[in-house]
Amino acid sequence: MASLPPRLSESIIKSYIPDPYFARGKSYYRNGHISETVRRGNVIEGDCEGSEYDPYRVEVTLGSRGIEGNECSCPMGGDCKHVVALLLAWHHEPEAFEDQTPRAAGRKGEKLSKAKVDLTDPEAVRQQIRRVMRYAGEWHGSYRVAEALSKILDGAEALAKGDEWTKAEAVYRTVTEEILEDYDSFYDEGEVADEIGRAAEGLMRCAARVQSAPARREILREIFEVIEMIGEWGISISDVMHDTLLKHPLAADYDYIRKWIEGKLKVNQRYGYGANEDWGYLLKALDKRAGDLEGFIQRAKTYRLHKLLFDTLLELDRPAEAARVAKQQATASPWERIQFAEKLEAAKLVDDAFELVEAGLTALGSDQLYDWLTKRYKKYDRTDKLINLHLKRWQEWPNEQKYNEIAAAVGDSEQWPGLRLSLLAGLELHGEFGLLAKLCIREKDWERAWAAARRNTNYDAVNVRLEVAKAMAKDAPEQALDAYLELADALTKKSNVENYRLAASCLKHARDLFTTLDEKEEWMQFITAFREMHKKKTGLMAALKQARV
Repeated sequence: MASLPPRLSESIIKSYIPDPYFARGKSYYRNGHISETVRRGNVIEGDCEGSEYDPYRVEVTLGSRGIEGNECSCPMGGDCKHVVALLLAWHHEPEAFEDQTPRAAGRKGEKLSKAKVDLTDPEAVRQQIRRVMRYAGEWHGSYRVAEALSKILDGAEALAKGDEWTKAEAVYRTVTEEILEDYDSFYDEGEVADEIGRAAEGLMRCAARVQSAPARREILREIFEVIEMIGEWGISISDVMHDTLLKHPLAADYDYIRKWIEGKLKVNQRYGYGANEDWGYLLKALDKRAGDLEGFIQRAKTYRLHKLLFDTLLELDRPAEAARVAKQQATASPWERIQFAEKLEAAKLVDDAFELVEAGLTALGSDQLYDWLTKRYKKYDRTDKLINLHLKRWQEWPNEQKYNEIAAAVGDSEQWPGLRLSLLAGLELHGEFGLLAKLCIREKDWERAWAAARRNTNYDAVNVRLEVAKAMAKDAPEQALDAYLELADALTKKSNVENYRLAASCLKHARDLFTTLDEKEEWMQFITAFREMHKKKTGLMAALKQARV
């Protein structure tokens, strides 16, 4: 028996290929990147998984003087981390190297080529997929897995083009089986799911070539498993599988596929049409391909596929039926109601669209629905509806914007004066004095504005009074003067620095109004009496001095 080549210590390996390649190679060895190891006399060989889809092939020649040479199929050609990984495998696990006959002398010195997976061997394909799945848990590992699967599937498609359908089917089946088994163990951003869909489509093309119905339906069952798993992962089956399932099947398989889809619809029926929507799309596409949309309409009713039923009736130019479906099966989602309504509008059923959204507004109170109706009422000149819509929102939550919207909708019509008084009276009735005062300021209804400000007891009471007094100064100076003096008196009774500061500010405005009214003597009499009355309030006196009052 030939003697084994010498085992090398890590220090010898490191001196042969130093860092950073030694450190990287050691990491490769520890992470299990070395496989398919053999020994041919004094030459050790192995595969090392690197950054490419195919592993690199590595050879090292050993002799009495240690390492005599090395080669690698990577871009460096040798003296690399892959060589380090193989040498460390020999150092730690020489028994794992299978003993084989040395190659002929002419082989030495030839450039190594990358190891290729034999696609005609399902087990080799399976092992390659399992190797690359090690990267699934890494950052963006799904891209690497998808790249590897893509190259395998490229090979399967080449087999199919060469009319080797049985071999191609074996590759497609192996890909789906292996990935489905481990898919839920890593995060996929959609790249791997796309490749699974591609494999399933390949299976469907293979099924279309199979004459035996039992054999063909065995392939279909494999495809169904893929679809079910994709649905469980939360990926839309319509995105990945829609065309795949329907592009290639034979007409003889339609009933078989339909029964399977209906079985999934029954399972999910308790959740309503939302959970069934993907399955429903598949069913509709199948029935459309079979020329049986009338049959789909009945099935859509059975499985409560209201959205698909609605769309199908519109496609068949039956808008009145579609409108009935929309109103009878109205959804809880404002967005879906709007979708239905816009399709009814496009079918020139504007009143039906209004009715659908109005019912949703009553049930849901959505701003989305409110905005949609506002725009459409304006577009179709439905002034009465627009006014009533704004009044409804006003009653829910009165504010200045809604008051403006009502005023704009009514315009200069004779309706506005009476409606305005009704709106203001409603505010007074419900104690909305702050808003009432602000609206009266806009319309220069000073008496009502000041009366509302005086009755306002909310946190903003002082600010509202100041706002009214300031607004009256130009058009109603006498009323503004009375307001400032009344407010200053009230603030003076509240002994704190901020109230004294505000009282001084009110008196300063009052002084200006006395001047405007040509009553400077009256001002002097008032301020003298005021100072005498409050002379013991040192904080107030300081505030008056600072304000120069």
